[in-house]
Amino acid sequence: MENKQDADKKKTGRNNRFIAALVIILLLPMIFIVVCQLKIEPVTPMPPPSGLPDTALVLTDSAGMFDTLNAADVADATAVDMAGGRYGAGGYDSDGYNRRGYGRDGYDRDGYDKDGFGCDGYSRDGYDKDGYDRDGYDKGGYGRDGYDKDGYASDGYDRDGYDRDGYDRDGYARDGYDREGYDRDGYGKDGYSRDGYDREGYGRGGYNREGKDRAGLNSVEMGPCARDTVEPWVYADPSGGLHRKAVSVKLAANKKCKIYWSFDGVKEWKLYAGQPINISKAATLYYKASDSCGRVMDVRSKRYEFDAAQAPPVCLSDMERVKAGGKEFCVDAYQWPNRKGAVPNSFVSLYQAMDSCFSVRKRLCSSDEWTAACEGPEKWKYLYGEVYESNACVTRDTSVQKSGGKPECRGYYAVFDMSGNLGEWTSTPSAADRSFHNVMGGYWASGNQSRCSDARYSYYPQNMHNPVGFRCCKDAEPAGGAPAKPKGSGR
Repeated sequence: MENKQDADKKKTGRNNRFIAALVIILLLPMIFIVVCQLKIEPVTPMPPPSGLPDTALVLTDSAGMFDTLNAADVADATAVDMAGGRYGAGGYDSDGYNRRGYGRDGYDRDGYDKDGFGCDGYSRDGYDKDGYDRDGYDKGGYGRDGYDKDGYASDGYDRDGYDRDGYDRDGYARDGYDREGYDRDGYGKDGYSRDGYDREGYGRGGYNREGKDRAGLNSVEMGPCARDTVEPWVYADPSGGLHRKAVSVKLAANKKCKIYWSFDGVKEWKLYAGQPINISKAATLYYKASDSCGRVMDVRSKRYEFDAAQAPPVCLSDMERVKAGGKEFCVDAYQWPNRKGAVPNSFVSLYQAMDSCFSVRKRLCSSDEWTAACEGPEKWKYLYGEVYESNACVTRDTSVQKSGGKPECRGYYAVFDMSGNLGEWTSTPSAADRSFHNVMGGYWASGNQSRCSDARYSYYPQNMHNPVGFRCCKDAEPAGGAPAKPKGSGR
């Protein structure tokens, strides 16, 4: 039998061996890590699995782990960090993205899926899977209903069947007239056809194509006075209004007739024989006429006023100074290009009008400025007075005419053709629809709808319109300084 001393030695030996084993077990992982980092013994990579397709690409990292990418993934292979980037068991890196660059939610770092669409359903260029942007329009600018932002389809017509100029596929506007001012039956707004006959077949002179009047008599049977249906009409040139210097007035008529004139309109009527009537101070000129058939023109009058106080000049020589509401500004005497005898430019957009004015250091007139220049201090309904005169301006014609061709079509200020010829763009948005701008005055076929207050707004500013032109304004030159810098369209 072993003694107690031997038993204690054996017990101590077992305890020492247990402690040594425990120390070795704890040190083994640390030793393994040091060996791997120092690469004392390179680890032999694991062989790739068998049975892979020929198009497969095997990527092996330094730890011997491998992953398989098909040929479609080769382009993404460069994104794999071969030195230190490792993917977990699920195939995602520390940021949560796989080797193709997509997260667990299927979106890449920019927020787009494999088809190139973001979580909101739109691609990088802003279109959804159906090809529409966030506003609902495709790359051609048309919505799902086939119409663009302005309400026009690809064929240029809106939902009501009208194009951007307001005409339908047959060439007729909403008021039933074509671009030349004729309805579907071929009659103009004055009731006459292109060849000058009304619906009953009678011309403006009252005769049909056979030369007979409504009573069945021909012109020969009725005599010269019966055939002559035109009443005399006389106008003064220059017309009345405000003038900067003395004027020599001539009286002209639309037919052969006798003209009488007077400064008081009651007595001292004088037969006009073609001599100029000189006026150098404030006065009212009265005139009347009669023809050989007894037709007469009632007494008409023009008031002449004078103001030579414009030194130093506050307006350019081709502009007229206007005073309104305590403000002074300058306005072109004629429609652009602002030259007497020139045919004014039509078929221009609002932006072209703005830029044209800007090019000569002017600006497009506002509606208030335009109206003030047209009405004058007496607030006339028409450029020339209170009552519509069919012969005064170009309001019963078939096309635009030369600027200043009708001397009677002058305002209190020396501005011309603001009632008729062309409607005029202004810089003021319409109160009815601010996406449009006011087009003021009438045009060549507007008749009595050519008042100074007449504002039309159904014209798209980016489009060019046949009966629409413009004139320019400018701030009056302040004493000792330069006028405000004009503004262009910014387009």
